[in-house]
Amino acid sequence: MMRSKIFLICIIALLCAQSILCNDKLLHEIKTFHNFSSRIEKDTFILKLTGQNIIDGMITFEIVQSSSKIIYKSEFKAVELIGYDYSEEKRFSKKEYILKRMNEFFNETNFTYPAISKNEKYDSDYSDKKNWEEIKADSSAIGFTFLLGEENSKSIAYSKKIKKVIEYFHCC
Repeated sequence: MMRSKIFLICIIALLCAQSILCNDKLLHEIKTFHNFSSRIEKDTFILKLTGQNIIDGMITFEIVQSSSKIIYKSEFKAVELIGYDYSEEKRFSKKEYILKRMNEFFNETNFTYPAISKNEKYDSDYSDKKNWEEIKADSSAIGFTFLLGEENSKSIAYSKKIKKVIEYFHCC
């Protein structure tokens, strides 16, 4: 009887500690639907900004198939959406600029089809050869490119062969 009471007290203490440590709130969310892993069914692209405030917040980027399977997940600090162009946009505070970048993250210009055009050349400094060749060989692959920080550009596409999202280009 005593062991079960101690166990119950430990469980309650653990739940209380988790709620204290995990009191981050959802500050902003962007969601869009786009063909990516399939030309037939659209995937859901989601950006969630959580934390106590925008500047110190964390962003989770997920791509979810129509079957509810998460095929891509990346987390980064919200301030990583601030890059070179922020200095040119003096009319925005850093908070406003982060929200602006989130709102533009899934712009149509960030999607490419095919992901890699026939004329694009492989560059070993910025790409994994196996990933590059696989995505380039699939003319139906849809690419998505996003920029973090000042020069951290990533291009991803869904590999039908291995059934997961892979990075085929990463610069600087």
